[in-house]
Amino acid sequence: MKKINSPRFASKTAGILLLFTLASCGSVPVSSMYKLRNFDIQTTNLAKFYAAVRIPDSLSLREKAVAVELGFSSKEAGIKFKEKIYFQQYDNISSSALKAEKRAGYKVSTYRMSESDAEKMRQTRARVNKLRKQHSDGKGSLSIVANTCRHGELPAGPLYLSTYIKSDELDDFVVLVLDADIKKIVVSEKDLEEIPLCGNS
Repeated sequence: MKKINSPRFASKTAGILLLFTLASCGSVPVSSMYKLRNFDIQTTNLAKFYAAVRIPDSLSLREKAVAVELGFSSKEAGIKFKEKIYFQQYDNISSSALKAEKRAGYKVSTYRMSESDAEKMRQTRARVNKLRKQHSDGKGSLSIVANTCRHGELPAGPLYLSTYIKSDELDDFVVLVLDADIKKIVVSEKDLEEIPLCGNS
């Protein structure tokens, strides 16, 4: 399994057995980096923090489909952890940016945190902040994780995945990763086959 790191953001898509890191594999627009200049996961208002995922119709998002994964690592201290906080599907949101992202053969789903998950996120942020103060060499990480399944055999050609976020600091949804081809991330055809069939346990 290949792993590509981004200095600031990463996005992931996963089947039940697979986890693909997709940062830098798709095109992260320069305009997104500019728009994200004031965004900070450590301080953003979680009540207004949303995620969106665009996937091909040949895939679907499963139960507990989308999460934010916040982590911290320090080589000097030997610390490495990641905490996954799930979003709940939330379709009652209007977005001109996401309307512009609609594409034939693809679907876009939007998500936000429940209050209980937001509280878990606040506790994780506090832990990361404490570790940052204690370990100057440490690095924080932010990922959007999507748990997918497939409808039968996957079609020929690329399988593009895109992820987006919206927060109080952002006017609308902003692209994190655009058109990352899942087939270029995996090592083998066997990895693709291990994406579970929808409806299977």
